[in-house]
Amino acid sequence: MVFIQNLYIMKKLFAFFLAAMFGFAMIACDGGQQESDSQSESVEESVEDIADDVEESMEDLEEEVEELSEEAEEELEEEEEEILD
Repeated sequence: MVFIQNLYIMKKLFAFFLAAMFGFAMIACDGGQQESDSQSESVEESVEDIADDVEESMEDLEEEVEELSEEAEEELEEEEEEILD
């Protein structure tokens, strides 16, 4: 059961890093079609958007880890009770 929980957490982390890499690639490969002033503004906006998304993803991940930890503790307590009975 713990393996499945760890796998789930790893999938979340992988998705987060993949999204961040995709975002940075989109910023880097803008194609040079805009003027430098507007391009720097668009890059700043994109970086802010990515930072917000990263922060939101980290909060979601922290919540998931807390939930999984609580579930694991409950399962351990149940197994302990079964063993003691």
